[in-house]
Amino acid sequence: MFQNNDILFIITTESVSQMLQFQNFNSMQPLSVDSLMEIYKNLTFPQITKIFKIFLLEDAQLPKKNPPYSSSMFTEMSKQLISIISCILGYQSDQWVDDAIVGFLSIFTTDEKPPIFNYNEIISESIHDQFLNLFIEGTFRYASVLVYLFLYHQPDSFSFSL
Repeated sequence: MFQNNDILFIITTESVSQMLQFQNFNSMQPLSVDSLMEIYKNLTFPQITKIFKIFLLEDAQLPKKNPPYSSSMFTEMSKQLISIISCILGYQSDQWVDDAIVGFLSIFTTDEKPPIFNYNEIISESIHDQFLNLFIEGTFRYASVLVYLFLYHQPDSFSFSL
């Protein structure tokens, strides 16, 4: 990020890791659309049915086709989760639920230990892409993340303690 041609901080996977304040465990699976689509491809019919029973509205019929699905058929709690996942994945909208999002939702329905995702790389890439397109799109969807990064990496610039 730049201000008056000075670099305030560089958004790297390491800076996102520091911001999220978790140890980078070797057992973490990198989060990507491809990895989530792979999870979706490996789901069985009973597993997909379980996802729908948990996340769809009570009066919604179980889908008979493959994604994408309209997010309007999901509960309010599910829509909030879908919105967060969509934002992390860099989607422009949360109106549709695709294979990757269903793959992500499946981690909440398994009896096995779900994968632990490493969000660092996808968040840093998404922030970088948004900065590159800021003049075109005119909006930055990670404003709170940006503020946190700025505060975390520039504590000497503020008159209050962090």
